[in-house]
Amino acid sequence: MLWCDFFARQSRSAAAWAALAGDGMDASTTRRLLSVSGPVEFALKDALYRRLLPDHAWHAEIFRSLLMSWSDSFGHIDYPRARAVLAALAIPPGTDGLAALCAGLASELRPWERGSHKGAPPSNL
Repeated sequence: MLWCDFFARQSRSAAAWAALAGDGMDASTTRRLLSVSGPVEFALKDALYRRLLPDHAWHAEIFRSLLMSWSDSFGHIDYPRARAVLAALAIPPGTDGLAALCAGLASELRPWERGSHKGAPPSNL
């Protein structure tokens, strides 16, 4: 519900994020927000990433949020900032999606902009 009703609608996204992503949110809420944060404006997510980065326990969650921000058809990504966040994460080589995210951030192309689907997201994303 958060993703489609609030985060994917830009008119509601910032207000919903602000209401949910405060300093006092618990770990469960933080995990849930990160898991559906793809459509949220990157600057808003980045503030949370910066707060969580010192704690390595959050690195996998931040990685998945970056991956969805890049691969989701409604996702918001800031390529230079996303590259910096990814470089700061301790993510094991071979992690599912890591190679694709690294290549996508380097080329600044979304998954549907590569190859034969250039210009429109495929229906299976």
